[in-house]
Amino acid sequence: MLLVISELEAYTIASLEKTLNEVLQYTKTDLYILVVTETKPLTISSLTDQLEHIYNVAFKLNDDIKEGKTITVILNDENYDASVAAELWSSMMYSSKVDLTLIPKPYHAHISSDSMKQLSPSYSSSLKPKHEKYRLCNPNAHFKSIPVVAVGGTFDHLHDGHKILLTVSAFLTSKTLIVGVTGSELLRNKKYAEYMQTYDQRVNNVRQFIRCVRPSLSPSIYEINDVCGPTTQIEQIDALVVSLESVKGGDFVNSKRRELGWKELDVYTIGVVGSDDETSFTNKLSSTDYRRVKYLKNKSDV
Repeated sequence: MLLVISELEAYTIASLEKTLNEVLQYTKTDLYILVVTETKPLTISSLTDQLEHIYNVAFKLNDDIKEGKTITVILNDENYDASVAAELWSSMMYSSKVDLTLIPKPYHAHISSDSMKQLSPSYSSSLKPKHEKYRLCNPNAHFKSIPVVAVGGTFDHLHDGHKILLTVSAFLTSKTLIVGVTGSELLRNKKYAEYMQTYDQRVNNVRQFIRCVRPSLSPSIYEINDVCGPTTQIEQIDALVVSLESVKGGDFVNSKRRELGWKELDVYTIGVVGSDDETSFTNKLSSTDYRRVKYLKNKSDV
């Protein structure tokens, strides 16, 4: 199902909680969320606020409500692939605050009128304070503003934190998105490594996610077996997207690029989903948690 909400609602925690609770109890399928913005162009600062609000609310939802359904925020793109939309969802719910004429046709051209439902009016219209801008080197950067963007990670059991990293990277990229996926050399000391998805599985998950978020963008994927990966192999990279937890990695990459005589990368640093603070990252969402659950389940079965 596609859920369409307004930009105001994407910033309003109480409204998001009410809406997601209602929609997830109504639908039995995975949920895709489109935020219709009246502010153009949408900036990277606004996008990160929206993503962090939505995914943090989704992260804290009761598992009995989610019932294993995945939640994915997709980019608002007038050139979205209509065939991908038809493959991913067959129904739509939309907020009473959404102007239907602002929803690009590719998202809903295949949906019959009886498969569209308006949500009950939100009971909250007050905005919560926006997230602090985490070291965004250009908070006014907008959709497709940077030629070559790089992002890296293990991307094991693709979770909401990974989704934010990849979505922001796809949002910024005007030409080439380079994704580094961690290989075996850097995974030897990972906890519960026996429950980690294979490299091919993780690469496929990244490709499928980018295809949902922005179908027109086909990522170039590289295996990472050192700290820098493709950022010190490809000179023509303009920006790097990292999580707040990995910000020192961005500094290290730029020090190595300086040694090579290459330009430094603009580093966009994104907050950590579920984290209680910016230093210990208590309660943060991580792939290790997914693997630990599998380990404990397997141990109890034995």
